[in-house]
Amino acid sequence: MYRMNVHLFGGTWSPSCCNFALHQVDSDNKDYYDPDIVSSVMRNFYVDDCLRSVESEEKAVELVKCLTDLLIQGGFNLTKRGEHK
Repeated sequence: MYRMNVHLFGGTWSPSCCNFALHQVDSDNKDYYDPDIVSSVMRNFYVDDCLRSVESEEKAVELVKCLTDLLIQGGFNLTKRGEHK
């Protein structure tokens, strides 16, 4: 008998597991972050991509910083960040 001890990436269940984990981290930390940041995790993530538009470059930089800080609380490491010039 074999038992998996880790979550395998690429399984058909992976997107739903990722979504659940993101929402759990968001829910666990919602009292410590701006509601707009919390809303971004709940409404603007598709699996591991954040799809969100903001009004200015400054707001985009702040969004990335806050999302990075929030999600690191759950062990997530955001890596696909846009280049800031």
